[in-house]
Amino acid sequence: MDNSAGFISVCSGIEAVSEAWRDLSLRPVLYSEIEAFPIAVLTQRHAAVCVHRSSPAGSVPLWGDFTTIRIRHLLRLGVDLEAMDILVGGTPCTDFSMAGLRQGIAGARGGLTLHFVRLANAIDNFRRHRGLSPLIICW
Repeated sequence: MDNSAGFISVCSGIEAVSEAWRDLSLRPVLYSEIEAFPIAVLTQRHAAVCVHRSSPAGSVPLWGDFTTIRIRHLLRLGVDLEAMDILVGGTPCTDFSMAGLRQGIAGARGGLTLHFVRLANAIDNFRRHRGLSPLIICW
C-alpha cells in the first residue's frame, strides 16, 4: 500500500466505501463489522484479517464491535492515527426511520450513533494533541 491518507470504516458492511473510493488516494487502515456475511466479504475481497490473528503484509485489520474500540487498541494494532484522516461509518438507521420503531437515540441501534461520535471525538482529541487537523467524518 502507498502512503496516501487513510480511513477507518465502522459498520463496514461489504465495504461500499472502499469500492467507491478505489480511484482516490485513500486507503483503509481498519474495518469494523459484526455480521457474518459482510465479514466473509471483507476477508475475501478486501484483504481484511481479524485482529486476533497474525496479519500478513498488505492486509487490513478487521475489528468486531466498533463500540469497543479505544485509542490504545488502534495504537497496538499499528494504526497510524496521524496519517488516518477520515472516519466513515453508516450506523443503522432503523431506530430513526418512520418504518422502524422510532426509538431514536434510546433504541439499541440508535444508540450506536453516540458510540460513533465517541470514537470520532477520541480520534480527534488524539490528533489535536499532536497539532494535526481535525478528523473528517463521513456518516
